[in-house]
Amino acid sequence: MNLRTTTMITVLVVLAGCAGGIHVNQSRREDMSSQTKVFAVVTRNFESSVHRTRTEGAQADAARAIVILHQRAETFARTAGQWRNSTRVEKDYEELVEAYVAVKYSFDQLKADQLTTESWQRVQSEWERLHRASGYVARKYQDQLEQQYRQ
Repeated sequence: MNLRTTTMITVLVVLAGCAGGIHVNQSRREDMSSQTKVFAVVTRNFESSVHRTRTEGAQADAARAIVILHQRAETFARTAGQWRNSTRVEKDYEELVEAYVAVKYSFDQLKADQLTTESWQRVQSEWERLHRASGYVARKYQDQLEQQYRQ
């Protein structure tokens, strides 16, 4: 699945009314704030491991999805760190979930080396920790997105 298809699926999911499904509990602010910073660093390392190799076609689309994941992780880390507006935190979290799912379904196209694969495994591990820190509020939204990718 290429980046254009990924973008179209995301747009369709948003238009279908699935967006807005994440509501972060205020009591989880500190845990999420600290975990988002860790996740942002891990995604930066993941992006760095991908940039070491030249990519074309579907591989380039997967690499772009990784860049977007890192950007969204950094944005969410800033938003969650400041936590001035719950609506903004929830919106940025939704965008992060969308980016994560895009990478999850395009990673196989990357034909990654061992270092990149290990970086991806670390991203997945920290993603689960972020889910735990949030009280799994994004799990349902992630499942909806993944169902769209499988179709």
